[in-house]
Amino acid sequence: MKKLILLVLIFLHTYANDAFIKKNELREIIYDKNLVIIDVSESYKKSHIFGAVSFNVSKILELDGSYFTKVSLSRIEAYMSDLGIDNDSKVVIYGRNTDADIKNSSYLAYILISNGFQNVSLLDGGYMSWVFEYDLLVNKVDSEADDEGNIKLIPQNISVDAKYIKDNIPNLTLIDAREAPYYFGTKMVKNINMQGHIQNAKSSSYKDKFLKDGTIRPDDELEDIYLNGLELNKDDEIVVYGESVYDAVVEWYIIYQKMGFKNAKLYEKSLLEYDALKYKSIRFKWE
Repeated sequence: MKKLILLVLIFLHTYANDAFIKKNELREIIYDKNLVIIDVSESYKKSHIFGAVSFNVSKILELDGSYFTKVSLSRIEAYMSDLGIDNDSKVVIYGRNTDADIKNSSYLAYILISNGFQNVSLLDGGYMSWVFEYDLLVNKVDSEADDEGNIKLIPQNISVDAKYIKDNIPNLTLIDAREAPYYFGTKMVKNINMQGHIQNAKSSSYKDKFLKDGTIRPDDELEDIYLNGLELNKDDEIVVYGESVYDAVVEWYIIYQKMGFKNAKLYEKSLLEYDALKYKSIRFKWE
């Protein structure tokens, strides 16, 4: 067993990207001409990291009935090019230490990754970790990209829909990214009727992966959670869901980009769709 765990750890460290870049690491490359820093917060105009450009994540979302979906690939490419992103750029995304900003940061990273752009990181601890250390490298003047980017994206097979889960559920490792009371059904939200979780799903809230200062937990603690606690294996086909894509995307980002499980997928429409199918016209017997 110890040998197996060791092999898994080697795999994870081999394939994991610098999913959460440390403030000192960002400081070392801040003048790199290939670096694009993106601030997703509403507080950008008050103060932001030197050279960071502002982006409103709602631009790449649209409503399809009750669900959030991505806008067209051409619009995503246009927005990312406006930010100065090329295919050889290094992208660092950050916000403040709020639930909304970590979700927006993770979602923007997901959009890039799911379209073939892997060189993306979130700033560990967000803006607050930076300003406490490098308060002279902040700005109140809006920044713009030095040059127009020319990114070309290629969609990857990273998201799944309800039919895929229905057809493959015995072979999937499902991760419920909501907080435990929602997973166990002791708390419910008004727009979802189902109580509890999808059959065989494991509970793993993204909120448990961060420390009080907003930084990601140390590698050994994350490895203990995912390898020992959840018993994930590198070959597992993992599907992460939540109430909506916003509840699921942070946990997916940690599993995929930080821990290196490259067969992890995101159920974008999540329980908003699952609940509608279960309780309305289509009744999948998944429990």
